[in-house]
Amino acid sequence: PPQMPAGGGVHQDRERGAPGQSSADRRKQRRQHLQPKAPPQAPPTALSSDGLPSQEEISVIAAHCNDTKLSAKTVQDACSKLHLGALLRDQPVAARGVVTSANGGQWLDVYVPAFGHEGRILTSDMPCTVAWNPQSRRLMLSVGSPTRRFGLGRSSGGGGGGQGGTPGGAPGGTPPFSNPLGVQPLALPVQLRTLDSVPVVLCHNADPAARLGDIKLHLLL
Repeated sequence: PPQMPAGGGVHQDRERGAPGQSSADRRKQRRQHLQPKAPPQAPPTALSSDGLPSQEEISVIAAHCNDTKLSAKTVQDACSKLHLGALLRDQPVAARGVVTSANGGQWLDVYVPAFGHEGRILTSDMPCTVAWNPQSRRLMLSVGSPTRRFGLGRSSGGGGGGQGGTPGGAPGGTPPFSNPLGVQPLALPVQLRTLDSVPVVLCHNADPAARLGDIKLHLLL
């Protein structure tokens, strides 16, 4: 078998260069190798030399793309909310939500995963006694006036949720709500904190000045 050359055999092969290459070509190649390399071009110079848009033009294009994407997302969310509001205007529905925030006993922010909707329930609208515990950061609800409890009346759809009659909770009564999942009312007294599961009723805002996509949440008590 062939043997490796001893000593600096590899270095000697490199010095000789490629087969058929003259000594002048080898010296020229070594001088080019030893010459310092040119510094890299700045981004604006490199872009202009390659015929690409300038850095300022690329910034304008990127900002326009971001604005277009944000506008499309906003329109998509508004269309979904408008469609949900149209459905709830004809038939409110009961569902389970998750408390995402309880701010000093003033309101509850609740997210309803089944509808992808997050809304705020003011404690001033709750038909029960409300107290805030700043140490444990819990909202304590106790029994209030039974005639004002939202959702204790008739429900439509599967699963029950009422004993007949017309539910209260708003002047002149609130229309019956659908309860296909059989969501049970919240038993009082109870203490609520972030990430607690609560039963809610989603309905369209009955205020004449409200827009079609204005959705309101009520605790199901």
